[in-house]
Amino acid sequence: MSTLLVFLFGFSLVLKLIPASKPNYFYGYQLGSAKVSQVHWKIAQAVAPNYLMALYGFSFGLNWFLETKGYDAVWALALLLPGTVLVYILMERRLSRVNEEGVD
Repeated sequence: MSTLLVFLFGFSLVLKLIPASKPNYFYGYQLGSAKVSQVHWKIAQAVAPNYLMALYGFSFGLNWFLETKGYDAVWALALLLPGTVLVYILMERRLSRVNEEGVD
């Protein structure tokens, strides 16, 4: 479990350090409104990795805590699905502000 979380955190770090410069189908935050415009794309590529790193970092910390206490770490895994949905909701709210205000 820890290996998976470290890999996911590392991938989100790569997304942060090397953001996708233009919309594509292979790399970067792809969901929801990210491809509406170039402004949406840039904001999504700048913000989504932060949310993902927070999710994976928290999950890793929870996993470590549960393992040191002798509990099953399935709870940290169970956190990933609602956490991913939360990242999607937060990103869509952020991108909808771009629609309303014209800028972030």
